[in-house]
Amino acid sequence: MKATTIWRSLVTMMTVLALVLVVACGDNNGHDDHDHHDHDHHQHENDHDHDHGDGEKWYCPMHPEVTDDEPGRCPICGMDLVTDEDDDHAHHGHDHHHQDDNHDHDHDHENGDELWTCPMHPQVERDEPGRCPICGMDLVQRDAHDLDHDQVHVPAGIQQTINVRTTSADRGRLMRHVETVGRVSYDESRLKHIHPRVEGWIQALDVKAEGDRVEAGQRLFTLYSPELVNAQEEFLQALRRGETEVINAARSRLRALDVQSSVIDTIERSREVKQYLPWYAPHDAYVTALGVRYGMYVSPGLEIMELADLSSVWVIADVFESQASWVEVGQHAMIGLPFSPGEQAHSDISHVYPVLDERTRSLRVRLPVDNGNRHLRPGMWTAVSIHAAPSDEGVIIPLEALIRTGRANRVVIREDGEHFRVREVTPGMVSGDRVMIRDGIEAGDEVVVSGHFLIDSEASIRGGHARIEDHANH
Repeated sequence: MKATTIWRSLVTMMTVLALVLVVACGDNNGHDDHDHHDHDHHQHENDHDHDHGDGEKWYCPMHPEVTDDEPGRCPICGMDLVTDEDDDHAHHGHDHHHQDDNHDHDHDHENGDELWTCPMHPQVERDEPGRCPICGMDLVQRDAHDLDHDQVHVPAGIQQTINVRTTSADRGRLMRHVETVGRVSYDESRLKHIHPRVEGWIQALDVKAEGDRVEAGQRLFTLYSPELVNAQEEFLQALRRGETEVINAARSRLRALDVQSSVIDTIERSREVKQYLPWYAPHDAYVTALGVRYGMYVSPGLEIMELADLSSVWVIADVFESQASWVEVGQHAMIGLPFSPGEQAHSDISHVYPVLDERTRSLRVRLPVDNGNRHLRPGMWTAVSIHAAPSDEGVIIPLEALIRTGRANRVVIREDGEHFRVREVTPGMVSGDRVMIRDGIEAGDEVVVSGHFLIDSEASIRGGHARIEDHANH
């Protein structure tokens, strides 16, 4: 037992010693291998850096922080990585080589026959088929010599998708239509103001309140006045004497005191003095003002009442200051009837007021309208369309084709089946749904009237990229 134990102890010691020797040899060899590996690794990195400086760098268009030295997919969004030699050279700080590479890149485009670009993102350009890294659409061919940052290429399929419609710019005249509103007012030539020319008292008052309608020949009131009584006596004395000149003078005095001719004729026939002289309505009218009551004392200067004949009214229309030079007396106008939608009254401008309204900065024009049925009432608002003189001849396009911005006005022109160009224009007069263009396009140009906002947006993106590239090249 003792010999066996000693033998086992010797075997264990020999095994441990062998392991120690193996580990020591392994450390020495490992150190040498590590040094050799580090040397090879640094040499490999130097070679890699040298190769990387001449090669392309791949990055994610949506996550630029994701980069690689070879093609692949973005680990964040899964999009295909794309190359950008400019960013690669800028990262290493070789500006001179960057310019040379841009020059070589442009030279390759010039020598190549075709480019591949995205229909919706023209800034994406490739030398071979593929998919757009932004939207995933298939790239389409485009002649490299036709590449123009001001031009937008839209394939026929895309045009149908965004509903592109065009029309031809014409040359002609625009009819000046002034669309405005008008207010119905009294025909002031048919207003009758009744004022006493003598002192007296109202005896009978047949009108009860403002707004009452009176008919022609209807008695309005009676007036007692000592002065009128004396005038009647003089007239009767002249009639009894038969002196024509005296009769005419007495008649003229009664007329000067505003006694109506029918009343004078009644006095002449009856040969009697009327203590209370009557006043009658000269025509059908409405009482628009009543300044007296029964038994009231009146004197010259007091308005007894005002009568308005509504068989004819005025429509006073307001014309914008910018259109003031368009209107003149005699031009025809159509007036909408608020009480009868769809129907219109006709009129001609009878007067253009000489002064603009300081509050509304508008010019008033007068339109007399026949109102035999009395349906148009003062105070109503109406729609007014005035047919003014036509404009001078010029290039005319639909108003919907004009893209208005805060700084410029643009239209999109179709140059051929799939190429469009945005042009800045100077718009002129607008008439209805058409606008005159003073500068920027010619008659016969094919302008886009639908889908042009998308094309204009793409052109703006291309222009922005072009400016950035030009700035970088310089």
